[in-house]
Amino acid sequence: MKSLTAKDVKWTIDALPEDVSISEHFDKSIADEIIRELEIDQWAWCTVRVTGEFRGLEDRTYLGCCSYFGGEDEFRANGYYEDMQYEVLEMLNEKIADLFEALEKIS
Repeated sequence: MKSLTAKDVKWTIDALPEDVSISEHFDKSIADEIIRELEIDQWAWCTVRVTGEFRGLEDRTYLGCCSYFGGEDEFRANGYYEDMQYEVLEMLNEKIADLFEALEKIS
């Protein structure tokens, strides 16, 4: 059975509010800079959600405590995006394999 690749899947990236305090991860000067940036850009301190969808099947993964002053473009360029796509692809391919297995049992 063929496995899905990143090209087969519709991808969505979202920057969600982060619940963890900025000051838990950075010293005061950096935390203050992030807080100022957060007033104009949600990517300054967020949880990133990457969602993959293929013909109604959907899975997602999250990366928390992120700070991207370059927004989504910086996130896409840093390597985490590809890692997260791979994780979602594994989940989607497992769902598809499970569906095929279930269908074979009822045939």
